[in-house]
Amino acid sequence: MSKQQLAYLRRLNAKHVITFVSEYGAQRSILLLSGALEEALEPYSSDRAEAIAAEAKRNVEAYDRARAARNQLCPEGNALHEKVVGLIDDLSVSEVAATAAMSQLEALGSAAVPYIVCALDSATKPYPGRVLRVPGAGGTSIGEAEAQYTPQQQVDVLDLVLIRLTGRSFGSIVNGGSTEERARVVRGWWILLGRRLATATPAAE
Repeated sequence: MSKQQLAYLRRLNAKHVITFVSEYGAQRSILLLSGALEEALEPYSSDRAEAIAAEAKRNVEAYDRARAARNQLCPEGNALHEKVVGLIDDLSVSEVAATAAMSQLEALGSAAVPYIVCALDSATKPYPGRVLRVPGAGGTSIGEAEAQYTPQQQVDVLDLVLIRLTGRSFGSIVNGGSTEERARVVRGWWILLGRRLATATPAAE
């Protein structure tokens, strides 16, 4: 722990704090701070607590909104839906096919995002290779000629595609993860869709 972090903890000594954590394990027996110390611990205030509660409520509403509007967000039977479904199937064929499929999914652009999110729940087939190599342009790989990942399932690759298409991340599983970690990431992408849907839908008068 750095001197700066120790000094920060001393300032919080004997004070009520708000703690942001990530939960791991079915029994929730291990709690890890969600980020850097100064970001994961902050002095308590009623205004801040109310703001966090309100944000959590909006996330629940966004998730429910997106799930309810699934058929609207990613209608089946059109060309884009069929293209996305076919490319996701290719993610479990071979390492070469998966690499090509990921590049093609990314090339579909932002229009494909809802269709990819709608497919996350069922994208559980194993990744067929050991390493996924992708060009460094975009997403978390800016400035790298090539980035390498070790996904374990189709959903892990799709998380990477979504990160690169949107610039957002909800707890990356691009190198695999637990059932709980994948569930949190998938929920985050559904919340993103719900937030976008709320913005696109005019408020009722």
